[in-house]
Amino acid sequence: MAFTVNFDRDGQMSQAISSNDLHTVQQLISSGMSVNSVVHNPDKQENTTILAGACYAGNLDIVDYLLKAGAYINHKDPCYGRTPLHWACIGRQENVTLYLIKNKADVNCVDRDNVTPIITASMVGCQNIITSLLNNGANPCAVDRLRASAIHYATFYGHSEVISTLIKSGCNSNNHVIFGQGTPLANLVHIKDQENCKLLLESGYNLDNEEWLSDFQRHQSMSNSIGSNSTIKTILTWLQTPRSLESYCRIVIRKCMQGVYLQNRVSNLPVPLTIKNYLLFL
Repeated sequence: MAFTVNFDRDGQMSQAISSNDLHTVQQLISSGMSVNSVVHNPDKQENTTILAGACYAGNLDIVDYLLKAGAYINHKDPCYGRTPLHWACIGRQENVTLYLIKNKADVNCVDRDNVTPIITASMVGCQNIITSLLNNGANPCAVDRLRASAIHYATFYGHSEVISTLIKSGCNSNNHVIFGQGTPLANLVHIKDQENCKLLLESGYNLDNEEWLSDFQRHQSMSNSIGSNSTIKTILTWLQTPRSLESYCRIVIRKCMQGVYLQNRVSNLPVPLTIKNYLLFL
């Protein structure tokens, strides 16, 4: 998709966006500046589209004006390939994010590094944005160039509420990545998040990439190492406890339904409410 590079030498457009000056934005567009121009974003020290800059800053009136004036809602900036929705997530702008989604922004668009908006929102830990994305078809299991999913970043940054939401939405990827402790479970052990650790295991998390856990299982006599981390004790206790038939059924059903709208599809199953709640960890 074509875009116009505008160096915005005197910084009028950038300043207008930063100060939420809709009138100046309108004047500049009316004077001939393309609504899809790429300008320097002084806040992030990057070049972005005018719309992306307004989304990052949370200027809903400017965003509304630009879209009605013909700005491309899924336009990618030339540097990192991020869309306005990516920038709204980076800026933690909940109202702008919801507005973009309602106006048909692609919730599964990827940037240069294959990062989706829900991965971006997981990095910054914005629970409400993640809920909006999931409710509108975002894939919680998407992975970026590093093969890291949203839950890898949420556990790395320690966003407990986000972690819980992602697990319940079907994201329990166990890929080993190059940052943090390597896997979501190892990250949870590192930050000592027992509740989400147990929830991740109950969701059917695959332990094949948890070599460190095998060492603890083989050497449980290492009481000094284990005793200092109650989260590891929780995992070992869980592994030693036989699973119920209901638990196995929940894992199988959720695995078969994995993907977008998992919670909505489970809610629409022709089964009693108590079963739906069990499947959804409610």
